[in-house]
Amino acid sequence: MSIITYFSGSAKGKFTVTITKGKIAFVAYCQELGIASQGKTAKEAKKNISETILIYLEEAKGSKLVNQSLQTSRFQSLT
Repeated sequence: MSIITYFSGSAKGKFTVTITKGKIAFVAYCQELGIASQGKTAKEAKKNISETILIYLEEAKGSKLVNQSLQTSRFQSLT
């Protein structure tokens, strides 16, 4: 299990990521956001889920559903 820290502008957060080895690739799953990514190696899977978290949060700005799920995680607005 890994903790990925996300910083963007006036916000920060830490997300729990579980990386498992599948038959073809390593799969990284972010428990708080319910999103996943993959890579040929565990390192690549972690890099890819980090990018996926960033894209997810940037695209979901202002979403009430996402904001509610972030409140239950360790995500905090710094403003």
